[in-house]
Amino acid sequence: MKEQVGITNNQMTEKPAETSLTSGIMSAEQERINKLETETTAFWNQEKEENEPEIKFKIAYSTHVGSKDLDFLKKDFDACDIYVPEDVGWSIDSLHVYEQVSSGAISPNTFKNLIKDDPYFGHIIGELEMLYESNKAVLFLDIPENHGLDVEATNLPEMSDTINLENLEEKIALAREIVTKFVIFQKKREEYIFVQIPFRIKELLSRKPDLRRKKGLKVLISLGDYHTALFHMMYKANPNIVERSFAKMPHNFGFAA
Repeated sequence: MKEQVGITNNQMTEKPAETSLTSGIMSAEQERINKLETETTAFWNQEKEENEPEIKFKIAYSTHVGSKDLDFLKKDFDACDIYVPEDVGWSIDSLHVYEQVSSGAISPNTFKNLIKDDPYFGHIIGELEMLYESNKAVLFLDIPENHGLDVEATNLPEMSDTINLENLEEKIALAREIVTKFVIFQKKREEYIFVQIPFRIKELLSRKPDLRRKKGLKVLISLGDYHTALFHMMYKANPNIVERSFAKMPHNFGFAA
């Protein structure tokens, strides 16, 4: 009889033997996931530990066009305890810059020449000027540098890619593809931010006991007006602890907003 080589049908359907090591790893991972889910649910239900503050969120939506675009949120900024800027690809260095500006150790003028070519120059400088000497705690919830989604963001196609196409149908097809990829990325980004909120807030409170001792905390999140989906996620989790505002009402949404 010819010797059989390869995998039999029975072998293909057999479950791999589970060792005590793999069983232990799987059990530990499931335990970790269960713990994260429990903590997330507790956070959004405001099931506080003893002496933890109640937390309220407000999302301020703007177009990121110039510093005047921030005027509408200054009242909320003055009232907040924690300020959350929008910054894809943020780093520990950028967090330190914002913290030093908040404390008054660094002037916003220091950065005018460094970021003068940034398309959001006016918004960034306006944000730093608002933050200057305010002593607000700063927290980033956005995608950090070198994260997989940060890499994806840098590789997104742009509308300028359609310029060299002469055929109108090809231009429209490429534009549709660009918008679709952009929207899919932003959805993933908003989901990332939503998941980060409970853990990054708790991490901040552990580093800043003065915030933890407060009876209530107000968190102001500044976002571009693409990102209204984040509000709906937070509202669904707990409608009593989140609200939103817009730079202009009625608000018109445009692709270049």
